[in-house]
Amino acid sequence: MDTRPHVHVHMSTVLNAEAGPVNVDDVIAEKIAAARARAEANKRRRAALAANRQRGLALRHAQRLRNQASARATDGTVTDTVTADTTEEN
Repeated sequence: MDTRPHVHVHMSTVLNAEAGPVNVDDVIAEKIAAARARAEANKRRRAALAANRQRGLALRHAQRLRNQASARATDGTVTDTVTADTTEEN
């Protein structure tokens, strides 16, 4: 015969040997919160990468325009100074 005390456990409760009873709804809520935090972190990371990419493309384009202007100036043609405003956001 089993001499352990009888414990009535609700369906949404799981016994954890280390922490005692754990509510399954709490565990699921923690997992959902962790997934949302990961998704938000990934979203911020992608936004930062996109901003850096746009800045790099603007700098590359400005350098290309300067190079073209410089090449025309060495040919003897008159050119205006080309500057790029990289502060504009898309």
